[in-house]
Amino acid sequence: MTILRRDLKLPEEALEKLNSNMYILYSGEMRQAKVIEESKLLNLNDVLLTEIRDIAREGELLMSKGDFSLSDTGRLLNYGWEIKESLSKSVSNTNIDNLYKLIIKSGVYGAKLCGSGGGGFFIVLANSKSANLLRAKLPKSCLSKINIDLKGLKRFDI
Repeated sequence: MTILRRDLKLPEEALEKLNSNMYILYSGEMRQAKVIEESKLLNLNDVLLTEIRDIAREGELLMSKGDFSLSDTGRLLNYGWEIKESLSKSVSNTNIDNLYKLIIKSGVYGAKLCGSGGGGFFIVLANSKSANLLRAKLPKSCLSKINIDLKGLKRFDI
């Protein structure tokens, strides 16, 4: 199976909606991505690749309309996390599972561990009420507001 990447052209309205509801949460876990990716390749097959592709296509269709549902987008994040978890036992652990449950129980639209899994950061789609509920249950500075920037990487001096 060949997977092609193409630029996503988001309407300004969709970008604003995502930016108003997007957060990143540090899992507190570090990992070696190479080891996890190698273990995931052992279970990867055309069925799972097709599911991953279909999630991306459905997300693109949803977001191409400026009035898309954050609940539907969150559902796709959650489904993507389920697929990622099925690829390798190294993708998650008890701490990450418990954190994911805490995130979901806070009433967010959806969440998914970024990258290889095994640690790093969750992307969280939530309204401000759910984000505040989640923030109250976490150590200080674990949950941060983020925005999509289509202009690329920028350097900041602090």
